[in-house]
Amino acid sequence: TTLLVQHGDETLDLANIPARIAAVKRCDGEVVLTLKDIALTFADGITATLQTEIHITADAKIIFCRQITGVSDPDASILLTEYCKGCWGATEYPEEMGGILLGTDQETLSYDYEGRCLTGRNCTVYASIPALETTIGLTPLEGEFVKSEVEEGYLFNPYYTLRQSANLTCGKGMKTALWLRKN
Repeated sequence: TTLLVQHGDETLDLANIPARIAAVKRCDGEVVLTLKDIALTFADGITATLQTEIHITADAKIIFCRQITGVSDPDASILLTEYCKGCWGATEYPEEMGGILLGTDQETLSYDYEGRCLTGRNCTVYASIPALETTIGLTPLEGEFVKSEVEEGYLFNPYYTLRQSANLTCGKGMKTALWLRKN
């Protein structure tokens, strides 16, 4: 998973910004990674600081805690989108994705390479992979979530994408859980 940070018409992908680990803590079967703060600069001159903690739990969850700790304009609204893009396979090429069930808390669709999307608000999104007897999901835990989305890919981009989006201002945060479950 990674994070998209949007302000105005500009989107920054944290996959393109190096993040270093500041601290590692192990306690009660859980590992907590604290990343060094990331300074973000947008084209309109707005700057922001993003703080991230990642909790890896014993029950197959990775919890992402993101917070905007500083913004040059205190009234600026920043949209954070936690996303996970996936497929399954044993080589660099994905296996047949047909039959994968994509869903939200309200509706589902069967993967058919059509680029369709299911959207909800503040709900779990998931992909259930019958060949692996496994479901992967992304659940909003805390924050002002405005959109939950699961998207199927198409022939030349055969992946599913799970997304959770929240609007944040300075001092606000969001928490999401990426999880696996055996069916």
